[in-house]
Amino acid sequence: MSQLVRSSDLASPAAGAGPSEIDLIEPGEFLSARFVDLPKGGAHAVEAAPGTDAYLYLFSGDAVLETAGRTQPFSAGAFLPLAEGGVVTITGVAGQSRLYVVTAKGPDLPGVPATADAILVDSLPVLDVPEQLKQRVFLVGKESIPSERSHGMIVKYTGDTWTKSHHHPNAESVFFFLTGNALVLANGAEHPVSAGDFVYFAVNDSHGLRSADKEGLSFLEFHAPSKFVTVHEAS
Repeated sequence: MSQLVRSSDLASPAAGAGPSEIDLIEPGEFLSARFVDLPKGGAHAVEAAPGTDAYLYLFSGDAVLETAGRTQPFSAGAFLPLAEGGVVTITGVAGQSRLYVVTAKGPDLPGVPATADAILVDSLPVLDVPEQLKQRVFLVGKESIPSERSHGMIVKYTGDTWTKSHHHPNAESVFFFLTGNALVLANGAEHPVSAGDFVYFAVNDSHGLRSADKEGLSFLEFHAPSKFVTVHEAS
């Protein structure tokens, strides 16, 4: 069953509080997701358990990553794929930072290779898909960092882009909205969403998406496993 979590409904961290973790969904067969709010100086460890990939995306703020004694900057718009068995500590360095963590399970599937290098999404190539009025920035999957546990990318819509209803009979999906305002069609019901909101679709959940105000928008999406099937539904 689909789930929608609005950023505006989440409690703001109390002043002086340490890092706070918010589970966005009950762990599914393939995916789980959570927010971590980091105050300045607040540190939080993320571990990719055996049989899983973990994907970290910093939605807002500035932080640093530390793993195996190595430190590197991690600013808003940065992405890190964490291979199974990997552990990374992220520490907020300026104001309040919000970290988005997705875990993809697939113990019998190959995952992302061991790496500790963060990627600034704005530095990655953009694939233009003019016939669909979309642009894609690939993060995980056959087009980028290989993994069969998940396929991840950032998708950019124009104000006229419209993804019509479809479903995935063998995969779960999560969407995290980065910019703009959208209307999400979930199992026949339409829901407005905006930047900071999160949507989950279970296996076979019908979903579609378009701009709510004829302006552009962007979102981060993951499907798991990576070899998912898409079934387009009658209009």
